[in-house]
Amino acid sequence: MADPYRHITRKLRSGRRSIGIEITDDDVKLCEIARYRKKPPIVLHVSSAELPADAVRDGSILDSDAVISVLRGLVQQVPASRKAAVHLVLPSEQLLIRFLKFPDVRMKDLRKLIDYEVKHQMLIPFDNPVYDVVKLNGRVDVTATGSRKQDATIGTMDSQMQLEVASTLEELQPSPGTHECECMLVIAPQAAVVAYTTILTACGLNPLSIETKVFSLYRLLQLTDHMLTDVPVVIVDMNMYTADITIIHESQIKLTRNVALSFAEERERTGSLDQQLPLSAIISEEDLFHQACQGLAHELERVLSFYRYTLNNRHQATYQVIMTGSAARFEAIADNIQRELNIRVEIINLEHMHTAYDISSAMLAEYAVPIGLALRGDQA
Repeated sequence: MADPYRHITRKLRSGRRSIGIEITDDDVKLCEIARYRKKPPIVLHVSSAELPADAVRDGSILDSDAVISVLRGLVQQVPASRKAAVHLVLPSEQLLIRFLKFPDVRMKDLRKLIDYEVKHQMLIPFDNPVYDVVKLNGRVDVTATGSRKQDATIGTMDSQMQLEVASTLEELQPSPGTHECECMLVIAPQAAVVAYTTILTACGLNPLSIETKVFSLYRLLQLTDHMLTDVPVVIVDMNMYTADITIIHESQIKLTRNVALSFAEERERTGSLDQQLPLSAIISEEDLFHQACQGLAHELERVLSFYRYTLNNRHQATYQVIMTGSAARFEAIADNIQRELNIRVEIINLEHMHTAYDISSAMLAEYAVPIGLALRGDQA
């Protein structure tokens, strides 16, 4: 099957360097990639640094000076950073993602429909949204993306715009035989976009693109053997606080969900119990760890059930679960989920990746998102 996301999975051009940056509640991760002539991409550098407590919470930057200081330290390790193409991922906690069906029309007309949907039909839990739409399938302009930025007047339209949208809606009313397409709509608060880009510019970087984890991981998986399967691929990208669960089937993104985790709470609870209770009364750290694993397994099971029954895939009983990201006892978490759900779970295999120095596949798995970002190359 042809890749429906060719605009997303464009390869890094020869002789170019690019950088992917991911900022989480825990830390900042950076990856630099280069490509020379017709050789495969080479990972030149990966690094990360912890953030002070509460510098970022639930994806919101609370202490920009602390984040700038940490990122600046990482950037200084990459001499060519100012000349490289820089790509940033927004945390999923800050995003509203919807999968919608529209008439399969040109992107120009689709954008008008999306504008109307966002402004008049959707309840958006933040002001001044910035949004982007990607056609996931269809016959017209499948490889095109539309990007619309809104100002404070998002809730209003001028009379001319209202007439255009009304005309478009009337013209594009579904009729017998009309084809539909599935679209992925990503919405973020403009304040979050500004906050994250300000962090990068303060470090002397000019971000070429801002995107979501799902496309970064999709781009990375295209270089692995994990996509060579007939069963749905389930990507679980996690840290101590949250996980992004994405289902891809037949090279199409079917759904993505961000869920809260309790691994950080388990660590914090263990520390507080040690200070307040005698050893005999303490719940063991191992028990708390297994409770956190059961919580992740439960969330994964809910997503799979939604995919099977709500999205009408009842025949689908087999999945391939691929884990990426970083958390304490990462392999043990994967083993626990496999036992809980009786499903095949494995950590992403990146042994094939070319690196400038000795980096284990396990370490590369921690940098899956920034690696996928850097693979975007010099394309905006």
